[in-house]
Amino acid sequence: MGALRRLADAGRTIIVCEHRIREVEPYADHTVELIDGGIRPCTLHPCTLRPGTLMPYAQRPGSHAGAVSDDCPRPEEHHSENIRTGARVPLLRMDGVRVRRHGRTTLDIDRLELHDGDALMLLGENGAGKSTLLSVMAGVLHPSAGRCLDGRGRIIRRASARAEGFRLWRLGASSSGLRTAYLWQNPDYQLFTTSVIAEMLARNADREACMAVLEEMGLAGLASRYPLALSEGQKRRLALATCLVSCPQLLLLDEPAAGQDEDRVSDDMEAVRRYLDTHECACVMATHDLRGAERIANGTLVMRQGRVSRR
Repeated sequence: MGALRRLADAGRTIIVCEHRIREVEPYADHTVELIDGGIRPCTLHPCTLRPGTLMPYAQRPGSHAGAVSDDCPRPEEHHSENIRTGARVPLLRMDGVRVRRHGRTTLDIDRLELHDGDALMLLGENGAGKSTLLSVMAGVLHPSAGRCLDGRGRIIRRASARAEGFRLWRLGASSSGLRTAYLWQNPDYQLFTTSVIAEMLARNADREACMAVLEEMGLAGLASRYPLALSEGQKRRLALATCLVSCPQLLLLDEPAAGQDEDRVSDDMEAVRRYLDTHECACVMATHDLRGAERIANGTLVMRQGRVSRR
C-alpha cells in the first residue's frame, strides 16, 4: 500500500478493489462503491483504523486473552505453551513436534494443547509456519519428529519416514477418529464433486442438515451449481459449509476471511460462533485479516520462525 501511495503521489492513477477497507482507506484519496452496476460515493466503514493497528476482539466469558496491537511489547517466547492450564483433558496434544521441509525446520513445537472451547486466532508473518501447524494438526502433513495425542493419550499423528511429503486422510476425519475439518487457503483443494449439494452430502448424509447449513451460509439457491464455477468468495463459503456440516471436534481455518466483504465475513464468523457454542469443539483460525475472527476468539497464538507463543 505504501508503494501504491507513492505511485499516486508521483502522478499515477491507482484503483484498488478490496474487501479489507480499513487496511486500504488510510492510503486512499476517494472511496466509491459499486451497487447494481453503478458507482456512487461510499461512506467509510465506522471501524476503519489507521495503518499499523489491529482491531481488539471481544472476549468471550472466561477469556484470558487481550487486545493485540503492533505497538504492544513483544511477549517472551515460550517453546512449551499450554493454551489453558488445569486438569482438563485436551482434545489434542502436540509433544516435541518438528517439521523439516526443503532442508530447514519450519515447525518446532515442544508442547501445545487444544481443549474443548478453545477458539484461537493464529497470527504471524508469511512463512512463520501457520499453515504447517494446521496441516500437522489436521493429519495432512506428517511431522519429522514428535507426535500428537488425543485426550486418552493415544497417538494420532506421529513422525514418518515420508515427513517431507503430504498424506491426505479420509474426508472429514483423521486416522484417530478425532473428527477434524480443515479449511484450506485455496478452496479449490477441497471441492471435488459436480454440485454444491453433493459436496455437502459427501460429508453428511442428512440432506436437511446440509440444506440448513447452506441456507446459513447464503448458498441455498446455488445447491445445483457446479462448485468450481462459483465465485471465489462463494467457493470459500462452500468449503467452510462443508467443514461445519461434518460436525468436527477440531475445526482448523486457514484465512477464512479471504475474498469476503465485511457483511459476509461477519455472517460467516457468526456461523462459526454458533457452531462452537453448540458443539464440543476446538477451533484454530490462521489469519492476517482480523475481521470477524476477533469477535469469536478467546485466545491468540503468535508464530515466529515455526515456534508458538501466546498473547
